[in-house]
Amino acid sequence: MNPYLTEIRKTFALAIPMVMGQLGQMGLHLIDAAMVGQVGVVSLAAIAFGGNIVGIFLIIGYGLASAVSVLVAQAYGGKQYERSGEVLKHGIVITFLYALAVAALMHWNIGFLHYFGQPEDVVETSKLYVIFLVWSLIPTLVYQCLRTYSEALNRPWMPFVILAGGFFLNIFLNWILIFGKLGMPAYGAAGAGLATLLARGFMMFAMAAVVLGSSRYDIGRSLFDFFHCSRKLFSQLLAIGVPTGFQLLFEAGSFTVAAILMGWIGTNSLAAHQIAINIAAMTFMIPLGVSFAVAIRVGQAAGREDRPAIRRIGFSSFLFVIGFMSCTATIIFLTRHQLPWFFLDNNAPEAPEVVFLTAQFLIVASLFQVFDGLQVVSMGALRGIADVKVPTVLVFFGYWVLALPLAYFLAFNVDLQGLGVWLGLMFGLAIASIVLSTRFHLTTHPDRAIAPAV
Repeated sequence: MNPYLTEIRKTFALAIPMVMGQLGQMGLHLIDAAMVGQVGVVSLAAIAFGGNIVGIFLIIGYGLASAVSVLVAQAYGGKQYERSGEVLKHGIVITFLYALAVAALMHWNIGFLHYFGQPEDVVETSKLYVIFLVWSLIPTLVYQCLRTYSEALNRPWMPFVILAGGFFLNIFLNWILIFGKLGMPAYGAAGAGLATLLARGFMMFAMAAVVLGSSRYDIGRSLFDFFHCSRKLFSQLLAIGVPTGFQLLFEAGSFTVAAILMGWIGTNSLAAHQIAINIAAMTFMIPLGVSFAVAIRVGQAAGREDRPAIRRIGFSSFLFVIGFMSCTATIIFLTRHQLPWFFLDNNAPEAPEVVFLTAQFLIVASLFQVFDGLQVVSMGALRGIADVKVPTVLVFFGYWVLALPLAYFLAFNVDLQGLGVWLGLMFGLAIASIVLSTRFHLTTHPDRAIAPAV
């Protein structure tokens, strides 16, 4: 069999539960919104507002936790099994302290929500929801460390099973706490926050029980010795986790700014933008899951100092996402006039204009599908060899220095409006995909020395 096809098969086998997990998390956000929306528009606006605020800190936390998968994968590839447990312990300490600090500061200074200029009833409704949600950072980030540890050891299915359990538990708790079922009071938006906290707590304890109780995880007793930690290992984790967190934040933040620009253009443009983004986000979950798997497999190859395997794994994943996203691009382009109707009331007077605008945006979405997939998988491949600092600068430059100013110029100076915003985003994704994939090629070239952070 062709070695590149072999690598694609191995990568995708590892990525399948990760992709399903990402789709599940995205689906849960939609279900939360649908359930809270039945309470009222104010409650729906409150969880959207509060979720965006807490989401900033969650993205950075995910970046910190991602360092665990890189160093564990490299240790596993180098057959340094005891070090894997040390990495997990240090990762848990970092993410726990980070989440605790964020939760405590936001809880005791919850009045800061008033500074964002939102309607007073929305702010008041969001307060308790934000408090529950921000405390849920602790269990979700500890779970994320345990999850990435398991995945880096080529064991991705148990984290997915636990995530699926948390998914259905969250829906059940939403039903009880939002609407006041089984004798409980109806907490509305706050009930959704409490449900999230409880479901994430379940996921953390379940994953910890699996890791600690299964003989398949040889973590050693050092995991429990939190009083003996290595400053060097903390530094290595932070050197990977902090830039990765900002990578994720810069990319997500650019799309947030794009939504703000759409709001300046008009309500219909913003509605069309949200529909098009949701469609593009669903296809993006595949390369995103593949990027997690690529980071792990490249990290394992780096740990055993197998440069040819590093390049095979990386370039085979590039070929896979180019092929897959080319197919999704074709589907989106051909169905651009039909897909928007799934998100709209056919009888709404503004629906035809929203569909027309969405179809325009989906043309651009079909064009940037390949760029979007290639840039995220390139970041995963670079993360596997612990190359995160320069890519972070490149991502910031591509999105915030080039793409967003171009989006503003095209939207308001050239008067392309929403289409200009999307063309600006496409330019940023194209730049990111080219420079990141090129950097992987140059960094892993046989003439260059790769120094895994192990």
